[in-house]
This record gives sequence, structure tokens and C-alpha cells, in this order.
Amino acid sequence: RGMIQDAYDEHQEVKSLLEEIEGTGNDSELEDRLGELMACVEHHVREEEDELFPRIEKACDTVELMQLGAQLLEAKKSMPSEVLAA
Repeated sequence: RGMIQDAYDEHQEVKSLLEEIEGTGNDSELEDRLGELMACVEHHVREEEDELFPRIEKACDTVELMQLGAQLLEAKKSMPSEVLAA
């Protein structure tokens, strides 16, 4: 499995946990789901910062990185807010 598929799966897990949290009425269950969500997001961010971003920085020069950043910002403008929240 590749890094992209792993990232996609992690995003799906976050979306699933958020849906579970929305439907949770039990404080204990809510606390458990929030803990899972926090662990999942922390793992994902660490993976991006420690593995993905360094690989991108090595593969691209400064101009390419600036172009990539601009493209990402532009793409975010057209994304629905629920996609950005996940």
C-alpha cells in the first residue's frame, strides 16, 4: 500500500469518527470517540510532517514548492467546507 492510499484511509477514518461523535449521546462513548479522533489526527499529522513533506521538499525545487503551495490554496477555495473539516 502506498502513502496516498494510507492518507486517504486516515481521512475516511476521521470522517467516520466525526459521524459517530455526532450521533453519540453517552458521555463515556463520546470521550472514547474523541480520544480515537485525536489519536488518528495526531498520527496523520506526524506522518505528513515526518515522511510526506520531507519527500516533497527533496523532490521539488523552491519554484515548484511555491507553485504547489499556490495550487493547494486555490484548490481549497473551491472545496466544500465539510471536506476541509475532515
